[in-house]
Amino acid sequence: MKPLQPIALGLIIIALHAELPSGHDIFADPIGWVLVLVGTAKAQLANARRRTLQTLGLIALLVAGVLWFPDLAETLHGTDPGVIWALNLPQLGFTAYLCVALAETAAPVDPPARNWLRFTAGWILIAGVLPVLAFGAGIGILEEWFPIVAGLSLLMLICLMFVYAGRRWARLDVPA
Repeated sequence: MKPLQPIALGLIIIALHAELPSGHDIFADPIGWVLVLVGTAKAQLANARRRTLQTLGLIALLVAGVLWFPDLAETLHGTDPGVIWALNLPQLGFTAYLCVALAETAAPVDPPARNWLRFTAGWILIAGVLPVLAFGAGIGILEEWFPIVAGLSLLMLICLMFVYAGRRWARLDVPA
């Protein structure tokens, strides 16, 4: 399997949500994060970038593992919206940094891929800032928009992972 494919599959698992009667998500986010980390380990990235991504991915895996338990997740969702935003920061950080790292890898040989990855990183960062403006600055209308921006950004990243999976610059086993 090409390295970007398990990343995309893991992000799909993370994006999907279907509850069992017990309240547990059938699409357990920790399983998605394991797939993402497997793909990250095999992707064509500079070692420093890979370590940073793996660290962010491990933090996101730990947060997802804790939040998979319905009682704790329900308790946290009843608190300040800023708590939920803070718990999503590792995922936002990972996905934005993944785009930046892959854009850097693609830049010398595939400028259109670089541009799309940077564009996606920008929208992921916007998705991370919108809750701050909605809850912190009291711009209530943004509450409706940040789930849409976040969802579309994640969908765009998943599509890009599949589109770029076969590119030489994205594969560790093929010299770029």
